[in-house]
Amino acid sequence: MTVYLAKFELNKKASYKFGHTKYYYANKRFQDQDYKKFDKITILDEIRISEESAQVAREKAKLIEACLLAFFPKNFLLEEFYNTDLGYFNNLSGITEMFVLQEACTEKDVLNVFKAIKTKITQILG
Repeated sequence: MTVYLAKFELNKKASYKFGHTKYYYANKRFQDQDYKKFDKITILDEIRISEESAQVAREKAKLIEACLLAFFPKNFLLEEFYNTDLGYFNNLSGITEMFVLQEACTEKDVLNVFKAIKTKITQILG
């Protein structure tokens, strides 16, 4: 199981998303043709969870994701932010949790929070 931080770009704007996937490399999660609606999707960082039980790994990933979302909750409507037609992003799995950077927050700040949680999780989980 992998927890990821992804950056989505469209119309010269960027949004971000934390999530989890069964794929070892999170970029595989976005290779579906539907995600071609974005100009670019970049995986900025990943946390790997290894467990004998897939269910335990998934629960740990969801817990990590919930911690990250507490810092950076969804804060916008996709179509409005990207200036697209209403419903443009319908049927894209998992993108409803996206967030945009607020005034005093930079991409570096988001990366630092992710890295700090990744470091602590790695120490705790081994």
